Amino acid sequence: MSKKKSDEGSIRERTLKARAKPTSPKVRVVGGKGSDAGLARHELYKVAWERYNEAMSAGFFLEAITLVDSVITDRIEAYTQHLMHHEEKHQPVTSLANAMAAMDIAREERQIPKDAEYKNLRAAVSQFYEGRNKAVHNFAILSNANAEQTADDRLKDAQKTAEAGKVVFNLVNAYTRKQMYGAKNGE
Repeated sequence: MSKKKSDEGSIRERTLKARAKPTSPKVRVVGGKGSDAGLARHELYKVAWERYNEAMSAGFFLEAITLVDSVITDRIEAYTQHLMHHEEKHQPVTSLANAMAAMDIAREERQIPKDAEYKNLRAAVSQFYEGRNKAVHNFAILSNANAEQTADDRLKDAQKTAEAGKVVFNLVNAYTRKQMYGAKNGE
């Protein structure tokens, strides 16, 4: 009988374990303004936001949610890798929850306090994460908790989550830029 991930501990515990013995080479491709990696990342973001806008216009809210989830995760990963840039090995980020846990751990290791701005950021990301899970993972599931929701109700909730995701991305992007480049360049 194989162990389930939930039997192995929380996301934070699993991330701490992975962090104790990171085995992956540096995960993030380093790139700055004008570099090949920077240009590639810019192109990926451009396409992601174009697809997000197309998905929102066409009513494909689940696609929009997954795209905004990806760019939020990328910004969090960028900040985490910025904090860990001197370390030889990293653990790969595979989800928004893992990215948040890795960021928390990297900040704790550097003794960066959890100020009000950071707490607000975490709360906003967590709220988006919960909405994303509900919209994407439970869309076709009929449970006692959602039995009264029609498909249209679920699509309306997905639309709200996708819209909220863009707001959360802007918050995360501003925060991480400020942390990595300073207040002047972060705004």
